[in-house]
Amino acid sequence: MKVKTAKVLGVAVIALLLAGCGAKAQETPETDNSGVQSEADSSGDISAPSSEATADKELISEDEAKDIALKDAGLTEEQVSGLWCKLDTDDGMQQYEVEFYADGNEYDYEVDAASGNILSKKKELEDDMEKAGFSNTAVTEEQAKKIALEKVPGAGEKDIRIHQDTDDGKVVYEGSIVYKEKKYEFEIDADSGKLLEWEKESVS
Repeated sequence: MKVKTAKVLGVAVIALLLAGCGAKAQETPETDNSGVQSEADSSGDISAPSSEATADKELISEDEAKDIALKDAGLTEEQVSGLWCKLDTDDGMQQYEVEFYADGNEYDYEVDAASGNILSKKKELEDDMEKAGFSNTAVTEEQAKKIALEKVPGAGEKDIRIHQDTDDGKVVYEGSIVYKEKKYEFEIDADSGKLLEWEKESVS
């Protein structure tokens, strides 16, 4: 009888131990990999901006900007003088400034460097001071042109624009030369031929 009771107790103890282990096994949480996956997602390609999205748009070329302006004006490069073009930035927008002269008119264009759209354009008559009676000067316009062109070896008639003007009551020749990606602006005394002002800037 004692032996039988001991066996029953032994079986009961084993059952309790097994039950306890089972409960612990149920209580033990499974490894949660969601955190690892979440971290991977946070640094993965989905949330990171693509290189295409951050890359700058390809800009049109300087020659394309010139062609857009000339086409709008109904002119060819052979029909104009003093043609120059410069890439600039205005309010964060990159744009080309295009300027040229034809038939006594001055043309000014602003062309969007990304889309090629014309942002603004202006056409106005060049100053013609000779008609206002300022032509009787010691230095002729041709002489003034020669003085200016001698400062830019290689530049010719097609590269220069010039007109008479007044500065503090003095008659002067004002003009500009555009040659090899450079623009030169000058002022020459119409009586003495003295070069009063000379400025140079890059136009590319």
